[in-house]
Order: sequence, then structure tokens, then C-alpha cells
Amino acid sequence: MRFDIRRSDRGMSPLVGVITMVAVTILSAALTTGMMYGMTDAAGGPAPVIIMTDAARASQVGDQTYADLLFYHEGGQQANVEDLEILVRDGLHTTRHPIPKTGDVADGFWTGGEVLSVSLSGEEVCASGGEYLDVYVVHKQDEKRSSIIAKRTVPVDREDQIVPITKDDFNIVDGAVVPGADYDAEVTLLGTALTKHDGSNIPVNIEFTVGDDTLVPWAGDVNDGENPRTTEFVGRTAGEEISVKASGWYTVRSTKETERVLVLRDGDEVPDIEGFNDQSNAEEYVSEYIVDGKISLKENQAIFLFELGTKDLDSELADF
Repeated sequence: MRFDIRRSDRGMSPLVGVITMVAVTILSAALTTGMMYGMTDAAGGPAPVIIMTDAARASQVGDQTYADLLFYHEGGQQANVEDLEILVRDGLHTTRHPIPKTGDVADGFWTGGEVLSVSLSGEEVCASGGEYLDVYVVHKQDEKRSSIIAKRTVPVDREDQIVPITKDDFNIVDGAVVPGADYDAEVTLLGTALTKHDGSNIPVNIEFTVGDDTLVPWAGDVNDGENPRTTEFVGRTAGEEISVKASGWYTVRSTKETERVLVLRDGDEVPDIEGFNDQSNAEEYVSEYIVDGKISLKENQAIFLFELGTKDLDSELADF
């Protein structure tokens, strides 16, 4: 049985998918800008004439979301990237982003067919909780004057992310899983093998206790060849314990008959226990989680193995 615990306070994904927007043709620097963020359309060095398209995309690094703003130079004049910057306004906050000299513009110039890329952190994008970002491409004429040469309003699509519980918040205490943060839990029954000497199956039933609740997500016999099967416990509170009662030839509760429950975490040795009466052995059930001879699990995962066929762990019947 595999436990997979994640935080129930979901993260926000600022820009989801690839949002491709229509081409923008810039004819001159005389675009009406008024007075905004210290930029004007006053006379100065002319802004470049550029035909561009733009897009946005998102990427995930660990638990942090990043949004990349992409600008495609479709034609027109060459621009010195030191004279350009990207302004992003989310309603309450404005951030300025110089153009990094990387990728297509590593030589310091943006010419036809090349792409500018500016990365924003999820924290920047989500600061105000708004539904849109205003994105400006700005040409800096001198220290005091700048011109907007393109503006685009980008929708912020917010959706749930799964945020795993960390190892520090995923505790197993006397056979119970005790998350240290509000959580959602996914529990997968990987398989069962419990037979009599004649090879016929012995029924197995599973019951969970989550906090003060007794839950039976799989009514009836689960030793039916239909595993794996999964259930979820959603919106649970930090400190609410999860324990398991498995009933077969004997009944084993994870918090009481702890000697008959084998708990596996990341890095543990693989159980070397032969299956009784030609049953699959424990290693076969966890084979998906073995790397280089060790158990390989995420920080928010654990596997519980139950011995339901005997109380004598030195018996050949004891195969977990």
C-alpha cells in the first residue's frame, strides 16, 4: 500500500500553456502613450520600426513556477538590446526587466527572425492576484525619456498545482502517517496475495482511520485480482493521523500490530522475502520503486506491507 501526501493549500500557476497572440506592427515611435511610468512620446532618438509577434509560456522548476515572455522579431529595423526593456504591470506593481544578452541576442542586437525571452517568477506574476498582466516593450531614448513600442495584455490563467509535502512534514509515528501540514492524501493498494494451502484466495478487507473518521473506500474483498486501486482523502488538517486496518486470515492494524507492518521509505533495502505457496513475493509488488537495488520513493511517499497470514514471523507463511 503506497501513501502519497501533498499539501492541500495549492500553488498558483501564473501562465499556463502557450498563449500565442496576433502580430503587432509598429510603424513609428509616435504611438500615443501619454504619461505612464515615466515614459512619454516626446521627441528624442527615434525608436526602431519593428514587426513583432509575442507569446507567453510557463515552466516548472521544483515547486516554483516561471513565466517566459517571448517576442519574435518578424521584420524591420535592428535594435540594440541595451536600449530596450520589458515592463510588466500586474495592476498594483510594475517591474522592469532588462533584456539579457543570451540566446538569439547574445551579440547585443535583435534582428529579423530572432527571439527575445524574459523570465518572470510566479511570485512576480501573482503578486496582486489579478487576471491580466500589461506587458510593454520600451525603447529607452536617454536617461529621462522612453517610448513604448509595443503593448500587450496577457491573461493570467490560475490553476491548481500539486505541492508535495516535504520530508520534514511527512512523519510516520507508531504505524500512523502524521502530516505536519494541511494535506491531501492519495493511497494506492498495490496488490494482495493471501491464499490457503489449496491455492484458493482468502478475502481481504481494508479500513482507514483518518483523524476521527473511519473510512472504507473499497467495500468488500480487495483480494480479487483487480489491484492496483486508489483512493484520496482531500482537505485534511495538519496532524490528522492516517492509520490502516487490514483483515485477512488475521487482522493487522498499522498502529497496534506494528511488528507485522513493514514500512518502506526512500533509500531502504528491498525486502528479500519469498512468497508462500507460489505467491508473488514482496519485491515483485514494489518493483516499480526499485532503483539500483534500493527503494526509490519521493519525500512525500511511503509503502506499507502487511502480513495477514500468520503471527509467527519466523514461519514460512510470513511473506508480507
